[in-house]
Amino acid sequence: MKIPKEIISEFEIKVKGVVDGFYSGKQRSRTFGSSPEFAGHRPYYEGDDIRRVDWKAFARRGRLFLKQFSNESEIPVIVLFDDTKSMGLFNKDERAQVVAGMVMFAANRLNYRFSLVKFSGEIIPPGKGVNHLLRCYYEAKGKGKGSFREAVYNIVSRFRKRSLLVLISDLEFDWDELQGGLGILLKFHDLVVFHILSGEEWNFHLEGKVLVDAESGRRVQISPNSAAFYRGVIRKWAEGIRNFVLQRNGRYSLIFSDTPIESEAKKVMETLEVI
Repeated sequence: MKIPKEIISEFEIKVKGVVDGFYSGKQRSRTFGSSPEFAGHRPYYEGDDIRRVDWKAFARRGRLFLKQFSNESEIPVIVLFDDTKSMGLFNKDERAQVVAGMVMFAANRLNYRFSLVKFSGEIIPPGKGVNHLLRCYYEAKGKGKGSFREAVYNIVSRFRKRSLLVLISDLEFDWDELQGGLGILLKFHDLVVFHILSGEEWNFHLEGKVLVDAESGRRVQISPNSAAFYRGVIRKWAEGIRNFVLQRNGRYSLIFSDTPIESEAKKVMETLEVI
């Protein structure tokens, strides 16, 4: 698949450039692991552990390469990506795409296989390498049809091996459906949740306006002077999701779609425990 040049440029700036800034000067943790069995080389990136540079390869080829080691106990990385219509509001879909890119970039740097599964049903099978990474990033978009329940069924029916499952969504679903689905994912996989919301939703300045549900088209009149009430509802809902995930040994991070990407990238990397 040929990736448009503008997508490659966008990826270099929004994902690689930002993540490399956090790797620089930091010692990565061993969350994704490595073993002493040599598995090959990959190009050196700024901030990588200089002790792993293969100086003989540098002498032969004039470029820096890192030694890579296989890890028989590694688990695959699955990015479960919400591409339903509600993600198109407040640029949540754009921020979700960047977060997905960061997750897959981190996995690829550590030589992990990763795949993309969209709520609408599209699946890019597990793979490695720059071409696979760019394809997954390019496909992490769209405003399709699908439900959380269907996405969960897709995961448990197609991916039987325990995986690092990274859910990227605004999680705007019925609470019973959400709780049930999260419980299943937490039972069968190691779950990381990136909850994508906008500051407009979190701080709620929409009182007196008419909102249209992106999924159903239903119109909702927001009462004047109701901002404090709705802020409380949204924050209690997010806190409930966070507590549900953390109490079951999952990981959770609230990511905003309208704040500087650098601050949100730091949350992503720390939640993944790769810096």
